[in-house]
Order: sequence, then structure tokens, then C-alpha cells
Amino acid sequence: FYANTPISQSVKDMLYPGLETSIKGKTKVEAVQVLLNFVQTAFKYETDAEIWGEERYFFPEETLYYQYCDCEDRAILFSRIVRDLLGLDVLLVYYPNHLATAVHIPEDCPGDKLIYNGDKYVKHLTCWNQFLAMMFGQLSNRESLRDLIVALEAHHSKCYHLGMGKNVSKSSLARANQDRDYRIFEEYAFYLVSEVQKKCSVDIFKLDGNVYAFDSTTIDLCLEVFWWAKFRKKKGGIKVHTLYDVETQIPTFFHITTASTHDSKAMSKIPYETGSYYIFDHAYNKFLQLFSINQIGAYFVIRTKKNVQYKVVKWKRRLPKNVLSDCIIEFTEYKATKDYPKQLRLVRFFDEEQGREFAFLTNATHISSSLVAELYKNRWQIELFFKGSSKHLKIKKFWGTTENAVRIQIYVAMYLSVGRYR
Repeated sequence: FYANTPISQSVKDMLYPGLETSIKGKTKVEAVQVLLNFVQTAFKYETDAEIWGEERYFFPEETLYYQYCDCEDRAILFSRIVRDLLGLDVLLVYYPNHLATAVHIPEDCPGDKLIYNGDKYVKHLTCWNQFLAMMFGQLSNRESLRDLIVALEAHHSKCYHLGMGKNVSKSSLARANQDRDYRIFEEYAFYLVSEVQKKCSVDIFKLDGNVYAFDSTTIDLCLEVFWWAKFRKKKGGIKVHTLYDVETQIPTFFHITTASTHDSKAMSKIPYETGSYYIFDHAYNKFLQLFSINQIGAYFVIRTKKNVQYKVVKWKRRLPKNVLSDCIIEFTEYKATKDYPKQLRLVRFFDEEQGREFAFLTNATHISSSLVAELYKNRWQIELFFKGSSKHLKIKKFWGTTENAVRIQIYVAMYLSVGRYR
């Protein structure tokens, strides 16, 4: 959130001309080093504990107003100015009690590279072989790893020509699912989704950004077998937090946690886009995260809880059909005011079909109250996706017991769910 927050134009006008002069005529590597030197030497290093008495994160622009900053603040500011001035992709890398910025430089340069080495020391079952074998199992509805291997052996002469390698054994596939980094398949899944999303782009709501719904579904697991997925005393399970593109009807992002993790904790993992709209149910009334969405220039519509304390600042008088009220509010409760210090829009809507009243909070003041209700109504599409997920994801049983194996199978199934839509 903090790294994606833009710097105001007035600050850019004061700061960027000098930096642009410093990097003019330099290569990408040299320009990155100049910007890094600026961030490291322009501020004195002090930890937040020493200055504030607690951990405190700054937005990029906030760091410029203080004499001291720590590694998190420097990394966030550095990532912002590198993207603005050089147009390079960055990646924030978390370490215990430390945050660093990795920069993608599209030219040869000395230094270490961030790679997974999934095929290192591998002779027979590469990542691609593993991927194709798992895809075959999903497409043919295999119920176990042994069932998959039996099916592959029946087509042994064709496996090599299909790209699965000369020999796929049960032990080697099980070992690969257990030990090979699941992020290889995760990143490929997200890349594939982004490509499909671009080609299937539609503009149903006539808004400038994409419209997403975010929710989670729980998959029950046997605690004795999946020991790492403890949910309750005698029950195991995982949650699949899903970001669903309402217009293209494609699941664009999955985040997998144990079932005991509260839904709102997954909000910080969403890859937010400036100008897009995010729809949440009342389980996601976490105002600090909602404020972060507002700060990066994105919009949200969320069903609010009944116990929210607020005061009305401004009423709108002429209302469309079934809109009971449309007003601007401010929170009056201390924590809510601290987490979301700005004004919000509150829309109350009566649904004739269900005979119920709904209350929505949003930072989108430029759209009609009827569209606010319509956006939330379309959140139901993600519920329909979850109801049909057993058919769409084609996961009857998990073929491994480790967390890594479960994640790989879910991401492989995700490829197929994307292919189903287009």
C-alpha cells in the first residue's frame, strides 16, 4: 500500500528536476545507483522505536518531511522514485526486521539475481514436465497421484512428445510437489491470468477502471493428514482468498492461508490498481486497509456493520428509486477516526427482491448511489464462483499432504479455470 501511494505533483515539481539532472545521460544501472545514494544519504538513519517508540510506516512523501527514517521508509521512497523517474519495475523484499527494494533492470549488469532455480540439478522431471503432468491429471479428473501415474503409463509412448519427459514416476512427482518452490507456479498463474484479462477486457459498468470482488472460501482438510492446516481442535482447513474480476468473470488472484486466518488480514495481499474498484462484504471492515486503498487512488464499496459510529456532514436530497439515503459522514469513534481520518460516503439501499435494507460505505463520490448498490449486487458473482469451484477448479482430492504440494495443485487448477472462461 505505502509503496503504491503516489507523490503529489507539487512535491514532484520541487524534488524531481534536481534528480532528473543528476541521472541525465547515465545508464539504467548508474541512474539507479544515483537515486539509491540520494535516499541513503539525504536522511539520518534512526529506527522507529528510537524516534516514535513504536513501528510506524511512512508513505513516500511523508519521509521527505522528517529528518530521520529507517530502512522501511527508505525502501518505500526509493521504490517510488525509481518507478517515477526511470519507469523500472521494483519488488519489495522482506527480511526479519528489514525491508529492501529489488529493481528489475532490463540490461546486463553485475550483481545477484532473484531466481528460483527450479530446474537446478534436475535431469528428468523439470518444472515444465511437472506442470504438464499435473495439468493432465486435472483435465482427466485423476483422484490420486497413483491414479495419475497409472494413466500416464498407459500413454507412455506419447508422454515424451507431449513434453512430459521420458519417465514420470510417482516418487519423483511427489518429491517435486513437496520440494519445488510453489511460487514458480504461482507467478506463472498470475502472469497467465493477466494476459487473459487483457484480451477479455470489457467495460460493462462504463467506469475507467476494473471492478473486482474479494472474498474467501474454506476447504476442509483432515487434520491428521494435513497437520500444518490446523483450524480448530480436531479440524483442519485452508482458506482461498480470491480476487474476482466481475466484468470478465475471471479469478485474477489467489492468496492461500490456514482457515483460522481472519478474512480481513488478506486485504494487504491484494495487488491493488490505481483507478480500479474493489467490492467487499462486511467481514472486511478494516478501515486502516480501506484508507490505504483510498491513498493509492483506488475505490472501494463495502457493506458496513450496524455498530459503526459516525456523524453526518452533508445530505443529498434528490434520490433515485430504492435509495433511502445518500450522505457524507465522518467517524466519531477514536480508532475508526485514527485509521480513516477522511470523510466517506454512506449509501442506504432497499432491495425489493430480498425485502432488506443494505448500508454501503464508499470513497467513490463521483458515481451515482444506484451504481454503488449495483456494484455491490454484482459481488454475488464471486459467491457463484465459489459454489461452482469444485467443478471449475476440478479438485476432487489433493495429491500431496504438504502445504507446498497443496498450493501447487491449486495454482495448476487455476490455469484450467482461466481457460474455461475464454
